[in-house]
Amino acid sequence: MTYVMIDMALWVGTARYVNRFRRNTLQLPSTTLDRLRLDKVPYLYSFSSSVIHPPKDWPDYIHCTGYWFLENSKEWTPPNDMVEFLAYKDTRPIVYIGFGSIIVPDPGETTRTIVQAVLKSNVRAIICKGWSNRHKDDDSSSLLDQHTGTIYHCESVPHDWLFEKIQGVVHHGGAGTTAAGLRAGLPTIIKPFFGDQRFWGQRVEELQIGICITKLTKNSLTEALKTITQNEAMIAKAQVIGETIRKENGTRTAVECIYRDIEYAKQLRCEEKKNNQTILSDDDTED
Repeated sequence: MTYVMIDMALWVGTARYVNRFRRNTLQLPSTTLDRLRLDKVPYLYSFSSSVIHPPKDWPDYIHCTGYWFLENSKEWTPPNDMVEFLAYKDTRPIVYIGFGSIIVPDPGETTRTIVQAVLKSNVRAIICKGWSNRHKDDDSSSLLDQHTGTIYHCESVPHDWLFEKIQGVVHHGGAGTTAAGLRAGLPTIIKPFFGDQRFWGQRVEELQIGICITKLTKNSLTEALKTITQNEAMIAKAQVIGETIRKENGTRTAVECIYRDIEYAKQLRCEEKKNNQTILSDDDTED
């Protein structure tokens, strides 16, 4: 009953917005959850069934399509120094570290913690330091510049371009970044901050393809980095998940589901129209 219960709870919180949109924008009457279920209004979930197994109580109009990836790297040219950093002959594994634009209480301390963990765990890192850029008085770039052979820092980089060239990822657990790392077959460290990030952190641990750390410290990150770059079983499981996701085409599957459900909706409306006409005819006969 997990899906049914959550669906009911979500409807309580969203019903007025859905019905306002129906009335004001679509010029349709208000609806109810029972009506939506009767009409089998389809839902599309853009994640892989290899990452989240569809519950047994999902009806047939709930579709797990696979991820909808946007290929960002086709129109992107990497800077020469990044290419050189990746190509440098070094036996240490390379990891990506980035928390998006998450606001942290002390960005300088966050950067110091990350640098210390990188050095202690014997890895190299490409760091996208979005958390630092939100504070004008942050001087963490100078710290990153002190370790140019081990750390490369940048403002942003397309995940689909970078992740296939490295050995692990560390991030905040956003759904998109998590998906990109899993598609690349990379063991994952997630430090969640809010929302669904905790769920994705829990999920990579359950799949044994990553680690979720609740508190970012030098020791916690060091141990996690060592694990994702040295644990052969975890590395192998992450690669299997990646192979599965790369075989999927979530966007195409979603489009196919939409067109199939459009045809179903047309049939449903035709049946309703016939039923209404039958009711009217019966009323006329009784009169």
